[in-house]
Amino acid sequence: MSWNPWVEKRDHPLGEQGVRSSLEEVAKRAAQGGYHPRVKEWAGELIHEARLRGVSVKGDRARAEILLKAAQDTKTWVPDPVGAEYIKGAHLLACSKDDEHGPCFNSGDCDDLVTLLAASFLSVGLNTMIVGHAYDSGKNIQHVLASVRVKGEWLYADPSYDF
Repeated sequence: MSWNPWVEKRDHPLGEQGVRSSLEEVAKRAAQGGYHPRVKEWAGELIHEARLRGVSVKGDRARAEILLKAAQDTKTWVPDPVGAEYIKGAHLLACSKDDEHGPCFNSGDCDDLVTLLAASFLSVGLNTMIVGHAYDSGKNIQHVLASVRVKGEWLYADPSYDF
């Protein structure tokens, strides 16, 4: 299979409009990634390997925790290039052991890591959504994370916790 890179270069608005644009793009890429064979393979391998190690994989929370830990432990937070909003597709971060499907990145910023995590949740049957998070009193969104639905409750999942 040959690798066909898809890069879209477009103007990125500043301020709140740019933040909303990025959140929409993360949600779009996560949704697309949930059906990508490479993401499904990555998530399936992680859950299978956990089961072989004796970790329970039964239930939504168990699968979510396995995927969150993998995203946190195998991916490194690295910022975007200067002056650019760079959001990778989930399939470019879902690296398999025997990967022959083109390049695979082991790093990205919060939007990249959330794209992978949310896509992997979707690929194993977990409902997920993208969440913009603000730290200041002005409620200016500065971070993105995922939320996963477990037993009717939405739980936050932050793959870039060490940022």
